[in-house]
Amino acid sequence: AQAQLERLKAGATQAQIAAAQASVAQAEAGLQAAQAALNEATLIAPFDGTIAEINTGAGQVVGAGSPIVSMADLNTWVIETDDLSEVDVINVQPDQAVTMTFDALPGVKFNGKVLAVTPKAQTKRGDVTYTVKITIKTPDPKLRWGMTGQVEIAVK
Repeated sequence: AQAQLERLKAGATQAQIAAAQASVAQAEAGLQAAQAALNEATLIAPFDGTIAEINTGAGQVVGAGSPIVSMADLNTWVIETDDLSEVDVINVQPDQAVTMTFDALPGVKFNGKVLAVTPKAQTKRGDVTYTVKITIKTPDPKLRWGMTGQVEIAVK
């Protein structure tokens, strides 16, 4: 008992200290490996938003570049209409006023403005058309992706 008391009073030996330090270093390396694995398994959205659609299930293998979810920022809407004719495209510029209505929201008009007009045309059912991107000034929470609507651009 006396010898055991003397060993306790003498403190830890260099070998015991080295062993404890090695254990701490091993635990820190394990923590870093676990943190790296967690980072590899964590999806981080590029913006705050709402998940509109989940495109994969738990345990499903997904290839690189495959979309996992569709997200939306429901506070900022960008509407695209792809039926601006080549005759009208020369009269449409960014910042022009736009009025929109949607079939699902009868009697409700939304004000917006033109953000951009694509420089390249598409041929759609034999017609040459351009895509116009429009933003809504005050979106309604009832709006949903894919709703059918009508766009009126105040031509200059």
